[in-house]
Amino acid sequence: MSRSFFLLAGETSGDKLGAELMTALETRYPESGFYGMGGPHMMSQGLISHEDMSQLSIMGISEVIAAYSRLQKLADRLVKQVIANRPDAIFTIDSKAFSVRFAKKLRKEMRRVNYHAPIIHMVAPTIWAWGAWRKTAFEDSFDGLLCLFPFEPSLFDANKIQADFIGHPVAYKNQVNISQRSTNIVGLLPGSRRSEIRYILPDMLAAAQDIATSRPGTEFVLPTLPHLEDEISDRIAMSELPIKILSENDAFSTLLRQASVCMAASGTVTLELALNAMPTVTCYKVSKLNYLFMRGLFKLKDPILPHILMQEPIFPYFEQSRQTGESLAAASLNILESLPAQTNAVAKSAGKLHSLLTGGQTSFQMQLQSVLERQLHL
Repeated sequence: MSRSFFLLAGETSGDKLGAELMTALETRYPESGFYGMGGPHMMSQGLISHEDMSQLSIMGISEVIAAYSRLQKLADRLVKQVIANRPDAIFTIDSKAFSVRFAKKLRKEMRRVNYHAPIIHMVAPTIWAWGAWRKTAFEDSFDGLLCLFPFEPSLFDANKIQADFIGHPVAYKNQVNISQRSTNIVGLLPGSRRSEIRYILPDMLAAAQDIATSRPGTEFVLPTLPHLEDEISDRIAMSELPIKILSENDAFSTLLRQASVCMAASGTVTLELALNAMPTVTCYKVSKLNYLFMRGLFKLKDPILPHILMQEPIFPYFEQSRQTGESLAAASLNILESLPAQTNAVAKSAGKLHSLLTGGQTSFQMQLQSVLERQLHL
């Protein structure tokens, strides 16, 4: 019997996870239909999306406030889609603030029309980093929660929400052969949001200039998404640096194979870099208002995922005013000067991270399918 599923994703990482979720659903429920909102990865898996995923590409309290009315209307349109099509289950993927807003609206409409279907969220809120203030909203809004980290399910009330650990997909990927990397290629990963390009890329370009001056012949690669390529190209053109932009589907994999050191904005990408034993200089910068808001809520020393999971620093980290071209360049040059030792140190952490994020399972898809069987009951 065919099934239909509504899926909602609003960021690149969520789009990739959504594609994995669709594969698991299609395997468990053949000839399924998928619709909602997602990006190129989900659409390549068969998602029918009538909304542009980039509508949720916003960051920080000031941008959220400015977009409030627009996002309310988007949530209303998506709720109408669900009510009109009555899918067998609804999934939201990351984009946590919007997902909760959407789920609350949807629950209200579902009660009004006497329609019942599980609402499941993929990627738990980071209450271990930002505090428990988001916990209640998720327990009240969703029936199920798919957690990427093994310690997360126990943080939620099992009487209110079914939370299961599914593993983290990046830990199941084949790791690259680090012995084939070039010693004169540096990777630049400023992030996938336009605001990150604005606040982080200029410092990375300044650092690249210092590195090129100190080590003539150094090349740079920058993987990005097609919709950001023009903006990034314009900024790079002004720098006159030898930076190769990669925008094909395997752009990040190309960087992992070629580069010997990276500069990267905080995010899931730092986890993939650590798992692939890539020495990395990490950083993050936002507007002053957003920084004050974030620092008032964030409980941990820094937001770098491998550091949080390992409970120790692996990469140098530069935040806000400490993120400068000079600081990023100095840290990158320090790595390049002792590259074999730096790579070996990260490789040791990679093995520990892999074990932690797979929970001993050999397949992310098998783990995900097993959890979906427990949560869906279709």
